[in-house]
Amino acid sequence: MPTWQDGESAHALVAARLGVDDRLPACTPWDWRGARGAAVTTGGPTIRALRMVKTPEELSALHGAGEAVDRVHARIAEWLRPGRTEDEIGSDIAAALAEEGHERADFVIVASGPHGASPHHGRSDRVVRAGEPVVVDIGGPAPSGHSSDSTLCNRNGRDWRLPA
Repeated sequence: MPTWQDGESAHALVAARLGVDDRLPACTPWDWRGARGAAVTTGGPTIRALRMVKTPEELSALHGAGEAVDRVHARIAEWLRPGRTEDEIGSDIAAALAEEGHERADFVIVASGPHGASPHHGRSDRVVRAGEPVVVDIGGPAPSGHSSDSTLCNRNGRDWRLPA
């Protein structure tokens, strides 16, 4: 199955029938139905039932992925300093995620200043300035196949003690 990328139209990936989670915005499946003639059903009860019960192995794997990403977030102050670019900081974070046991970093968002208002900014050559907000959103797959996804926001150095 093709992979959908943020910003691309997902309509081409919809088959003749579409089950949706309860949290999907209501307008989305109706747009798909009109574009492709898909029959839309509520997939929430099925998905919820599948997610409710975890084996001890699954719980351990989920905890492991979460603990690894937490260790990376605990080190953010090492890399997040005024005068460095979002990309420099993001590269260090991506390497640390792999060092902590993830297979790779699927995404590392470092969104400083005005970029922090865009939830899927990514990162750029923008230089981080003292005292401004910075959003860091990271995640990727652990060897178990479970993925992490964790977001932290710093404002005026309160969380990572960024010098003002």
